[in-house]
Amino acid sequence: MFWTPLQPTCWETQKIPTLGSDAPMGRAGHPYEIAPLFIYLASDDSSYVTGQVMHINGGQYKG
Repeated sequence: MFWTPLQPTCWETQKIPTLGSDAPMGRAGHPYEIAPLFIYLASDDSSYVTGQVMHINGGQYKG
């Protein structure tokens, strides 16, 4: 679960304070925690990366 400005319009008001609390890190992620991966993948630094799954999920994985 990631926190965005749209969350208050998509979730019930009483659920907002606990958004992401069920994740192992105990909180929702933030967009600034995802952005570095996009920058990395768009850069030449990732030119030799193929077929990888990168989980930015606060430790929560549902396979």
